[in-house]
Order: sequence, then C-alpha cells, then structure tokens
Amino acid sequence: MFSTDYNFLSWNRPFKFVGEIYYKSLRNLIPYEIDNLRLRYLPSLTSHGYTAGLDFRVNGEFVPGVESGKYVFNEK
Repeated sequence: MFSTDYNFLSWNRPFKFVGEIYYKSLRNLIPYEIDNLRLRYLPSLTSHGYTAGLDFRVNGEFVPGVESGKYVFNEK
C-alpha cells in the first residue's frame, strides 16, 4: 500500500488531497455458484484472487458552512 497526502489553500480555505494505491493477494477463497436465488458454496474447491485499487479524495470546505461529502465506487 502506498499513500500520500498534500495540504493546500484554495479560495483562501484549507484543503487536503489524499491518494492511495493498494494491492492484496487473497488465498484460500471459497468459490460459490448463484442459481436464481440459490447460493451454493463449493468448500471442496479453493481459489486464489487479489484486490487492487486507487483512492483519491479532496477534503475541505468547498461551500462555506457545508461539510464535504464522499463518493465511493466499487467493482468486482
């Protein structure tokens, strides 16, 4: 995992930029099948996988008197 942050002023207000890059190897995952509403695990089989991603945020007072929000998007 790599992370960095940077504090700066814009419109005479303080802001903070945060960026992260991550990767994690996953072992001994249990696969499953989905059949309509039925979820069937296959414990006799194991699998390997990974997760990786980027996360960028800017925190600050964009509109005076209003707190910042955050939008998160995940995909599998």
